[in-house]
Amino acid sequence: ALQAAATLEEHLGDSFLKARCEHLASTLMQAVVERYWDVERQLLLDTTLTGDFPSEHAQVLALLTHLLPAEKRDHALRHLCEGRVPA
Repeated sequence: ALQAAATLEEHLGDSFLKARCEHLASTLMQAVVERYWDVERQLLLDTTLTGDFPSEHAQVLALLTHLLPAEKRDHALRHLCEGRVPA
């Protein structure tokens, strides 16, 4: 939603609000990665509850934002392509 808002602000000519939305989107993704990235398995988890469940949904959502850092993006994509993440 923040990325869509940034695109909208760009089309409306408001570079300040565009930059603000982009910054918020980036900050949010950083917080998600810090909280839900599993270092051992190299993928995003759905929850931090006991059992730490990964899913395709978490990987796909992160990939669609284009905000996942390159190394983590490559790992998430590899897990999806190799079918190592439950649906």
